[in-house]
Amino acid sequence: MNSSYSALRIYLFAAYFSGACESFCFGVDSEFLNYAQGAADTWESLDVLPAHSDVVLDYGKGGGRSGSVCRFHNILFFSPGETEVKSVVLRNFSNAKNGGGVCGILRSMRVGQKLKILRNITRELGKYEENFNLGAASFIPYVGISRMEIEVCGDVNVGRLRGNPLYKGSLSFGEWSGCLGNGDFGGPSRVLVRGDVNIFGLGELRCGMGVESGESRNGKILSRAEFEVSGEVNMVPFDASYPTWILNNRRTANGGKVFCTVAKIGSLNGSGLVKNDAKNALSTLVLDNPRGVIGVFKGRIQDDGSTGGDSKIRIVKEGEGAQYFEKPFGKKRFTGGLDVWDGEIYLNSTESIGNLSLNGGVVGALPFENAGAASPVLTVSDFNWIGGSVAAYLHRGGICSEIRICGDFKVRGDVSFVLVLKTYVLSEKYRLLRWNKKPDLNGARFLSNSLGNIFPVFEPKKDGLYVSFRRKKN
Repeated sequence: MNSSYSALRIYLFAAYFSGACESFCFGVDSEFLNYAQGAADTWESLDVLPAHSDVVLDYGKGGGRSGSVCRFHNILFFSPGETEVKSVVLRNFSNAKNGGGVCGILRSMRVGQKLKILRNITRELGKYEENFNLGAASFIPYVGISRMEIEVCGDVNVGRLRGNPLYKGSLSFGEWSGCLGNGDFGGPSRVLVRGDVNIFGLGELRCGMGVESGESRNGKILSRAEFEVSGEVNMVPFDASYPTWILNNRRTANGGKVFCTVAKIGSLNGSGLVKNDAKNALSTLVLDNPRGVIGVFKGRIQDDGSTGGDSKIRIVKEGEGAQYFEKPFGKKRFTGGLDVWDGEIYLNSTESIGNLSLNGGVVGALPFENAGAASPVLTVSDFNWIGGSVAAYLHRGGICSEIRICGDFKVRGDVSFVLVLKTYVLSEKYRLLRWNKKPDLNGARFLSNSLGNIFPVFEPKKDGLYVSFRRKKN
């Protein structure tokens, strides 16, 4: 790596937003900085850090008025090209008096910047913690928007396993902002985490990556997601303190552009809230569970309407492993639909999650014993069955995990089921699919796995598809 690209520089940045004032100053190699409004603060200058160092950004060790951050921001930026550091620790970005601020920023100030972190990023939580924006984009006059790329070879930790359940804090990979009058700057071009992402207690992870062109990417699956986690995303609650992951926190930009984000992860585990916070945008969560990897999530994935408009989340299941969502979805849910390409995915929802596209793999409602008090049902709008299978768990009393179809049901291939017997006493009939209008299934071939000495008989009726069983003749 070119040695001229190996230095990190720390600066203090102050922006005042009263009236139309957006002026700011940078202080270079100085501990005493003057700002546009005449205010001054001191900063314990870190100046130049050597490459391959452990970087600790601790506002408690620097300036600030009476120990508070107020509206002052810490900015870390570096030379063009790639910079490597061992690890990054973020702490004491707090404001006990004014909430909702962004109290730390790592900003891209050059075109083509990349930050490679050889170990972990740790965002420590605190009593009055606010947001640290790791990877903010910048507008460079006569050049355009500068976005960095971030690669983390280890883990990203928001909080820690044994933390105070009342402590909180946010880590943003880019944050929408009106700081310079343009809310469309957003964050990094891409973030790759080769390890795991762990979010604890009241910790919050916010993703500000997005497509600048305004393309919605509907119907597309990206091999190169903007936010990619090779390992697992683990959401660990403390008592009644639940973590949050915002897939996309970019708002509609000037000119009405809509930003969408694709996040691709190895599996989702634990409990917490996953939501979208981008107005009128569809964000996609790709579950790429490798073979043998089983993800179990007991939290909630839901569209978020706090920004207004029609914000949605779509889930795509790839990879040969399995993903379970053990908490049933009701009115608070995602509605962008579910695409299944490989592996297994199980979830319950009494309200429609949007369109279901089954191209391969296995999809099904949870078994009755895992669904709590809710009925074992998955409700969708349209169901387009191209390949793959539907899993159905059969219980006593005719109870069966079924898929309810509110709109159209279209089949292009075989209608294949994976039937799992949860009882030794089979009922007369089970309803596998429920529809509002009977589809045209003439010529369709119904298949299922082997069930020993009994074989299934499928029968489409006005209200759904039923299965009954007969014993094989010796």
